[in-house]
This record gives sequence, C-alpha cells and structure tokens, in this order.
Amino acid sequence: MKKITFVLFLIMLWGVSVASAEINRGQDSFTGYGTIKSCIYDEREIVTKVDFKKVLSPDMPTYELSLIGQGHKKIRNFILSNSPTEIKVDENPAYKLSPSNYSIKQVPGSYEKILSQLTFELPVENIDGFKNAKRIALRITMEDGTRYIYVLPAPVLAEWKQVISTEE
Repeated sequence: MKKITFVLFLIMLWGVSVASAEINRGQDSFTGYGTIKSCIYDEREIVTKVDFKKVLSPDMPTYELSLIGQGHKKIRNFILSNSPTEIKVDENPAYKLSPSNYSIKQVPGSYEKILSQLTFELPVENIDGFKNAKRIALRITMEDGTRYIYVLPAPVLAEWKQVISTEE
C-alpha cells in the first residue's frame, strides 16, 4: 500500500512540475521601454511556450503574442505553420492574426528536433476584449495543414489580465 501511494505521489509531482507560468519584467532592447510579459511553458503541449508581452511605451502600450512549438523533422504536425492564427474570446466571433515574424530552427545539440516560432502584433482595440474574458482560445495551423486548438488555462488568462492592467 505504501509503495502504491508513493508511486502515485511521484506521478502527481511530475505532472505538476512539467508546466510553469510566470510574469517577468524587462526592457525592450530596441526602444528602451519597459516590458512586462506572461510566459507559460508546458512540454506536454504541442505549443510548448506561450508569451504575452506588453511594451510600456509613453504614448500607447503595444502587445505581442509569441508561440513556440517543438517538433521533429519527420513529423510535420508538430511544427507551427507560417499562416494566420485565429483568436476567439468567449463567445465572440473569432478573428485572424497574421504573423509579424516566423522562424524555424534546429534545437541545439539535436539533429532531429526543431523549434518553430510565430510572433503576432496584437491590435490594441482587441486587448479590451481580453480584460473581462472568461475564455481565450487560439486555433493554430500546423505545417502539415492540421489545426490545433489551444485554450489558455485559467491561471494564464489571469496573468494576461494582470499584464494588461499593469501601468508601469
């Protein structure tokens, strides 16, 4: 009985430790403006990292969303495609965002693993919808044409709202 309990405890501990989320402050290397960013990393997901960043410019803040997927050279359905991603906030109609940047590169030290990254500039007028959202979902197209739906976990959505409300 003790062995079973111990094994279950280890499984639960491993499952909790795989995902991590945090808010970081920094400085934009180009403009020098302050930044605040919510990052989530979960190696169990197809999209392994999601960054939501606010640049605190004096005139009007700007927002950026970055998605990173880790795939395999021979399995194309784990590689993010350089194509528009749809965002759906609650029950509102979905809208498309075209990537402002796309990169794909080999994971250092690995011949087979590759990282794909999509970056989007988020229109400020869409950010207001995030403030009271109960659910935000992203529909992402993969390299092989399949679509993957990623729903922000509640704690991450709360972090995004904190990033939006932060003034300095």
